[in-house]
Parts: sequence; C-alpha cells; structure tokens
Amino acid sequence: MSEITKFFNLLYCQLENLLENFGDWVYLIIRIYLFGVFFYSGYSKIIDMNATFILFEYEYSVPFLNSNLAAYLGAFTELVIPWFILLGLFTRFTSLILFVFNAVALYSYPFLWTDNGIAGFYQHFCWGLTLSVLMCYGAKRISLDNILGKLIKK
Repeated sequence: MSEITKFFNLLYCQLENLLENFGDWVYLIIRIYLFGVFFYSGYSKIIDMNATFILFEYEYSVPFLNSNLAAYLGAFTELVIPWFILLGLFTRFTSLILFVFNAVALYSYPFLWTDNGIAGFYQHFCWGLTLSVLMCYGAKRISLDNILGKLIKK
C-alpha cells in the first residue's frame, strides 16, 4: 500500500469516526425536536379543554372514537409519549406509537388535504418521516435505551 493510499485511508477512517460521533448528537437533536412538537401540541390542548372538545367535535373526524374521548387520548398521548422519545427510552416502540398517532391526525383533519392546508400536510409528513428514522434506528448512544442495553448485557 502506498503512502498516499495509507494517508487517505487514515483520513477517511478519522472522518468516518467523527461523523459517527456527530450522528449520536443528531439523533438527540431529532428527539428534542419531536418532543417539542408533540408535547407543546398536547400542552395547548389542556390549556383550554373546552376549545379542544369543540375542535375534536367539529373540525377533526377521528375514526371509531367519541370526540371527547379522542380529545382526552390525544392530549394524553402528546403529553406523555414525547418524554420517552426525549429520554431515549423504549424509543422504537414509542416512535411507533407517535407515528400511528400522527398518521391518524393526518387522516382525521380534512383541512390538511386541501390546497390551503398543504403546508400542514407536509409538516405531518416530515414528522412521520423523522419518527420512522427513530423506529428503524433507535435513539443511538445518547439515550436511556443505550444505558439499559449495557446494563442488561452485563
């Protein structure tokens, strides 16, 4: 192997290692972002539950659920599950829960399917895409999943 090849191989390995470590921070940033999106949406629901009940009764059309029950479940899901995402605890499973929740929200809000609601549609689509990354790859090293995984293996 020539000296130039060794140099570029070393350079590539160092860059790969740097990006691998940077990737852990990216996953943490993704989790913080998703926490903010869903938690603050749930928080806005409980600030004025009467307005939330009206929205769920007249604006959203959640399938198979009474509108008041859907409002309570929506608020609960958005207030509790994001904490698991933020901490990186049971990340794949809780990401799946929020993915399904997001898909139901996308389906249940007909305005998002109109020309005026297209920006909201794409927002939900991006959240779903981001959640699918966590479902497929987990929370990575900066997470409680990682710590628990190491404790279980001992």
